[in-house]
Amino acid sequence: MRSARRIPKLLENDGDGRWLLHCHHLYHMATGMMTCVDYEG
Repeated sequence: MRSARRIPKLLENDGDGRWLLHCHHLYHMATGMMTCVDYEG
């Protein structure tokens, strides 16, 4: 997926705001396997 692309209804949530998506391995997180998603429900 290209950076900054919008995909409608990729997820549905009742908590607006910035959500962190990440891998639970510290090495992976340190090397960039994490991102933020800004959600507006």
